[in-house]
Amino acid sequence: MTTVQAPRAALAGGGGACGQRKEASSALREEASRRRERRRAGDDRIWWVPAREVASLCRTFLLSKKPKLGLKSPLRELLLLRFSSSTSNLDACIRLRLCLRRELAAAPAMSIFEYNGSAVVAMVGKNCFAIASDRRLGVQLQTVATDFQRVFKIHDKLYIGLSGLATDAQTLYQRLVFRHKLYQLREERDMKPQTFASLVSALLYEKRFGPYFCQPVIAGLGEDNEPFICTMDCIGAKELAKDFVVSGTASESLYGACESMYKPNMEPEELFETISQALQSSVDRDCLSGWGGFVLLV
Repeated sequence: MTTVQAPRAALAGGGGACGQRKEASSALREEASRRRERRRAGDDRIWWVPAREVASLCRTFLLSKKPKLGLKSPLRELLLLRFSSSTSNLDACIRLRLCLRRELAAAPAMSIFEYNGSAVVAMVGKNCFAIASDRRLGVQLQTVATDFQRVFKIHDKLYIGLSGLATDAQTLYQRLVFRHKLYQLREERDMKPQTFASLVSALLYEKRFGPYFCQPVIAGLGEDNEPFICTMDCIGAKELAKDFVVSGTASESLYGACESMYKPNMEPEELFETISQALQSSVDRDCLSGWGGFVLLV
């Protein structure tokens, strides 16, 4: 019987590979431990990565709908934080992320009517009217276009301004033009402003369970060139007026400006100047509308 013995070097080969794996894993643990120590000491060689994330989080917060920061707000302290040697950027980034989530969770939700921003106003004069709107199209605080149209012509003596969500405004205008053309074919005449206001109200109320996010402003000349203006909410509740009507994100400042500047029975030139100044001064006080205005005098 012959016995064959393996060489001692071959027997030691498996043990050598196992030892190399152990040495590699221990080296990885030591490297991870050194990285943790450098982070605690603030000597992080990849400091620019969390700093970039901190800047991104700050920008996200500043572009969001948020309440005013108090003097003792934890997020205010983090935004003013100086990255000292005792605080690493990574730790500050984690703290900022947690505070950002708390602040945004407590912030009021944005209204869909404020998503694009808008300002529309109509004003009555002596046998005339004027309707005006701003030119800005935005996505919250980001400006997308500066020549957006919000006042649309129905016929020579009837116009409609649509504030609110821009896509719904364009869709609603197309449907209103379609309805008015059907009326012209059937009646062989243009629609009166009062009739058109009832049409818009009925169309909006028809979609009350899934409404168009628009607030129309209707202005026109009726019989004997008597001006007619009205506005309504997104489900068609009409609000008639004899002086002026407003809608959009700048409606609060528009109310104040129009109440202080409006005078009854203004001539066309004075009416144009009044509505232009009211619109300009109002959009300057609203960050979601602006970039000039469009004024139409009939």
